[in-house]
Amino acid sequence: MKTILTIIENKMTTFSKGNKRIAEYILSEYKTVGFMTATKVAKATNVSESTVVRFAVNIGLDGYPHLQRELKELAKTKLTAKQRVDVTNEIICDKKILTQILHTDMDRIKKTIELDNDDEFNEIVQSILKSNKLYIVCGRSSYILGEFFYYYLKMMFNEVVLIKAVSVHSVYEQMIGIKEEHTVFGISYPRYLNSTLKGLEYGKSKGANVVGLTDKKSSPVCELADHTLFASSDMTSFVDSTIAPMSILNALIIAIGRERSEQISNRFE
Repeated sequence: MKTILTIIENKMTTFSKGNKRIAEYILSEYKTVGFMTATKVAKATNVSESTVVRFAVNIGLDGYPHLQRELKELAKTKLTAKQRVDVTNEIICDKKILTQILHTDMDRIKKTIELDNDDEFNEIVQSILKSNKLYIVCGRSSYILGEFFYYYLKMMFNEVVLIKAVSVHSVYEQMIGIKEEHTVFGISYPRYLNSTLKGLEYGKSKGANVVGLTDKKSSPVCELADHTLFASSDMTSFVDSTIAPMSILNALIIAIGRERSEQISNRFE
């Protein structure tokens, strides 16, 4: 598939001087342009705001917001830590930071609801309930999600292993003895951690039930998992938002807990 950058490069010879400046700026700064307003892009390229808006239409998009979405998606897995800090400063103003973040997280929850996980969710619950042993594989900022999930699953299952995906070797080492009747639950978001993916791949090679929690259908998790849940998350900030994935895990815990209420009661007693 052609990326938006390829489209811009192919049209370069057809652009006016103003559009060419915009194109060159996008090609060199695409990792951050998606988070800039049309006004800021206009100022950076010394053209009018209307020229920036028309540029998006000229390359076949619906408008500047469409161009922003394309560039944001492209930048998700490319931003360095320094660029993530710059992006955060760009999109969050100094006033009412709390309100902005709460509204942004609400938006992520709404997007996750629209992903319609219900049927897959029910199948995952049943597959986990049938498992003799559970492996939770995750790393970096996703590890806090794994810890949350692990804490409650330990109340319902005798054997639950939380694997911090520091390296491929450490993941393999902790998954020795995995069997078909086991479940591997992987949590992975951009930049999809290779050691987490290798853990899912290893579980799949041993015939285990593989479940993934990730952000979209093009995620590499989908190729490895038997069942996948999707939760919207903005990993472009230097602080990764995990509110929607956390809600998905909370729902799993409650659904599994309803089926395992007797075990939970006995354990608490």
